[in-house]
Amino acid sequence: MTTSRRLLLVTGLVVAASAWAQPARRDPHIGYLYPAGGKQGSVVQVSAGGQFLKDASRVYVSGSGVRATVTRYVPPMNVVGKELAEQFRQRLRAARDGHGPAMDEPPSPSPSPAPSPAAAPPGETGDEKAAARERRLEGLMDHPLIKNLDQLSPGELQYVAKEFRKRNRRQRNPQIAETVLLEITIDPDAAPGDRELRLQTAAGLTNPLCFQVGQLPEVLEHEPNNPDWPQIQQVQVPALLNGQLLPGDVDCFKFRATSGQRLVIEAEARRLIPFLADAVPGWFQATLTLRDSGGNEVAYADERGADPDPVMLCRIPRDDEYRLEIRDSIDRGRQDFVYRVALRERVDRPDPASSAAASPASSGSATEREPWARVDGLPELRETEPNDDGSAAQELEPPVVVTGTIGQPGDEDVFRFRGRAGDSVVAEITARRQGSPLDSLLRLTDASGKVVAWNDDHKEVDAGPITHHADSWLMAKLPADGIYHVRVADVQRHGGPAFQYRLRVSPPLPDFVVFVTPSGVNMGAAPAVPLTVQAVRRDGFDGAIDVALKNPPPGFGLGGARIPRGRESIRMTLTAPPGPLDPPVALQLEGHATVDGRTVSRPVLPADDLTQAFMLHHLAPAEAVLVSSRPNRRAGPPVRVEQSGVLRIPSGGTVQALVRLPGRPMLRALQFELSEPPKGLSLQSVRQVPLGRELVLEAEDKAPPVGHAGNLIVEVFMERQPGPKEGKAEAGKATAPKVRFSVGVLPAVPFEIVPR
Repeated sequence: MTTSRRLLLVTGLVVAASAWAQPARRDPHIGYLYPAGGKQGSVVQVSAGGQFLKDASRVYVSGSGVRATVTRYVPPMNVVGKELAEQFRQRLRAARDGHGPAMDEPPSPSPSPAPSPAAAPPGETGDEKAAARERRLEGLMDHPLIKNLDQLSPGELQYVAKEFRKRNRRQRNPQIAETVLLEITIDPDAAPGDRELRLQTAAGLTNPLCFQVGQLPEVLEHEPNNPDWPQIQQVQVPALLNGQLLPGDVDCFKFRATSGQRLVIEAEARRLIPFLADAVPGWFQATLTLRDSGGNEVAYADERGADPDPVMLCRIPRDDEYRLEIRDSIDRGRQDFVYRVALRERVDRPDPASSAAASPASSGSATEREPWARVDGLPELRETEPNDDGSAAQELEPPVVVTGTIGQPGDEDVFRFRGRAGDSVVAEITARRQGSPLDSLLRLTDASGKVVAWNDDHKEVDAGPITHHADSWLMAKLPADGIYHVRVADVQRHGGPAFQYRLRVSPPLPDFVVFVTPSGVNMGAAPAVPLTVQAVRRDGFDGAIDVALKNPPPGFGLGGARIPRGRESIRMTLTAPPGPLDPPVALQLEGHATVDGRTVSRPVLPADDLTQAFMLHHLAPAEAVLVSSRPNRRAGPPVRVEQSGVLRIPSGGTVQALVRLPGRPMLRALQFELSEPPKGLSLQSVRQVPLGRELVLEAEDKAPPVGHAGNLIVEVFMERQPGPKEGKAEAGKATAPKVRFSVGVLPAVPFEIVPR
């Protein structure tokens, strides 16, 4: 073989192996949109703050009638450090003096000595380095604190200078340090309401965030607009106010109102960003205060029933100029403390603080928020008073759903039904999931008052943004024939017209709901990516649930697509055809199970696993599962676990699994490990065999227990020695530690622990 042919072969093998290898995951992420909406028939300039967004190229908005493009990437303010501060000072001086470079032109670089040849990286001249620096600075000049300085008054310039210094001193959050500027066009007939917006980057899709299409005139806040500023921004009713709060910030807007005028002021903050991973309580807790021209408080609101987003309903006492103040309840703030506040005249409709109906501020209509609560399809009736004790208990004939209200503090609603020994009965409250402030206490008693079963809080995985699982659920087997009472109360003995509930009393109705996370799947060159599927099991259902793709495009498939009996969650894998996926592909999944001898099918609901307050996890609903890939994605080598059916691993023993590798020498560098295995299951060794690698798996005795079933997911990686610029050797060692490159995961293989 000639030297040139040998070099060509080696190069090809390196490319084939590296087609899989990639650095540690740097998933693109957006943390906020500002403004988080726009009016029908308008073009909106939006800032999307996040991380790993440098290569953002496209914008995807759900629904029709809304189009968006990327206009510019703005790197973190600390990327250019002192250079940015100097450019700001130059612009500030020019604005104060009334001369200097135009604000819409790129800034001139500050005088500095020419770099020496050694100062430029190899292959880059000093001029090229300066040009790259200017490009970064040009993007940063779009920061709202810096542009339009020539339009500010001297007092406003002092405020901006002070705010710039404050921001530079604050601890920066890298998750929202980068900015992508977007231009969003909203058609006049675009349907009002919430949309999902995602960015497409070189690494794939970002998470979705809420963007609202509204019908009210949109107003952006203009800083400074704090309470002690002499010229607070003036607006007219109706209006939709957009702003961001920084630490200790209070945003103010002035408007004129007349005596007797009825206003509704609705804030949306948590609705836009339901969970903040690094903040306590884990969301922006907005408050609203309305003051007259003398500074006297006219109205205040800090919540909407159990919803943290406040609603203010007020009647204007006299003709005057009023000031609306928006702040965080504990004076926090950051760029992702984004709000939209609808200010309008009140129309005759149900009070959102006393019913489940609440209109999104974006639409100005009476559209109800959809609760994550199932519809039972059972006979319904209304609670009738008095029913405060066993002697006056309201008669029920299960199965039935009762609509009731804990009408006053200390109230208890009592219902009775006749039961037979051995029958199972379920009682369930739906209240908090529909926006009611009721913190229910549910008790099942016999005719003598003896408690058969009771429940306070029942955690519901499908409760969406709810963090206090205040609804109650119980299931019990009746001990004897006779009369039984179901008692409903508020655990804190509160009550009032808003404390509404729905009570289901019925035999068990076994059922299930299935969720899949994440809602955005980014394929690499590896054959598969992991998905997490979670099952919400209703009324004692514990059977296996099979998951399948519904009418998938060619080349897509699921591995390990079964939630075993009794399991609530499992990781499975998604495979996709080779090559780039452009545009992203929307997938639908279904869950199938046998319930009481009949086959039941349910759609698998897309969601994202979000962190609240550093440690708590919640499922946030999404509209669709979108699958994307890198633009230059290509097929990696066909590596797979050679296994048919379920891999049976003896408890206290070992089993071998073959990873089949193509006959390519460079693939010998691949290494394997188990991804998130159950406790007690481990990969003991990897041996080279003629067809690839033999994995030796071991299960400890009794851990996992016999009968435990799940999916075996094998992660593949490579290691290499870093170059001189990538890492330094540890003390006493001649070389730096190796750098690990993740290849991805292999298609999931179902396993079960069996007796030895």
